[in-house]
Amino acid sequence: MREYTKRWAIETFHKDIKQNLGLEAYQMRLRKGITRHIILVTLAYAILNLMMFFKKVSWTIGECIKYIQDREFDDLVIEIVNINDKNDRMRMAKEMLLNENAKV
Repeated sequence: MREYTKRWAIETFHKDIKQNLGLEAYQMRLRKGITRHIILVTLAYAILNLMMFFKKVSWTIGECIKYIQDREFDDLVIEIVNINDKNDRMRMAKEMLLNENAKV
């Protein structure tokens, strides 16, 4: 049973880093780039787990990522709303929300 528990943790780790953290999305040929990508993905996984540990929540990695994405958007909206000058507020909203490189 202990061996199965270890294996399950490894299987979920592989699933999370492939589906949620983009391990399969890399398109590099050099060993150095591939190694760096794997290290960064693993580091992101560890940071997300630490965040969930300190917040005392039992989310999946996907749920944790969604929470972070939602918080960033909420913070952006709050920042835009707090701008007093209407012209500055509209300019910032256009820059931030209509950015061609923004992830959806």
